[in-house]
Amino acid sequence: LVQLNLRSITTVGLGRKMYQSESVKVGGKVEKPGDTEWTLTGGVSYIDESFSAGLGKKSAVGLQLGSRLAKVLNSGVRLDHTFQFIPAFNDFGNYYYISTLNVAMPVTGRMSVNLSFINDYDSTPAAGARKDNSKYGLTLGYKF
Repeated sequence: LVQLNLRSITTVGLGRKMYQSESVKVGGKVEKPGDTEWTLTGGVSYIDESFSAGLGKKSAVGLQLGSRLAKVLNSGVRLDHTFQFIPAFNDFGNYYYISTLNVAMPVTGRMSVNLSFINDYDSTPAAGARKDNSKYGLTLGYKF
């Protein structure tokens, strides 16, 4: 039985676009075949965790380092990858990361099928929890 009730992460930081294809600079969106955008972020995070069964709370202040890559392939398939790494200031052995890979394949002009893989890792998990957690998703998307 996992004892973690809630984990909230609050971050304040800055980001910088490291690369943007020309069409994204003009149009502002990654939506046409060949469009690419890569962003790096950094900041300070506050992680607050509350546990069940009277186990109390745990909190830590840490860094937040992140990356986001978005690319549309020539077939119209869109790849999105985000990664966040949050080590605690007082103990770099206490860290959390989450990585999300999403592949969106167009079905029609407005609909897509999305395949997702989410992996998160907590170096100091709650009692009864694993350090790593992987999830797969299959969703149907609609663009309004």
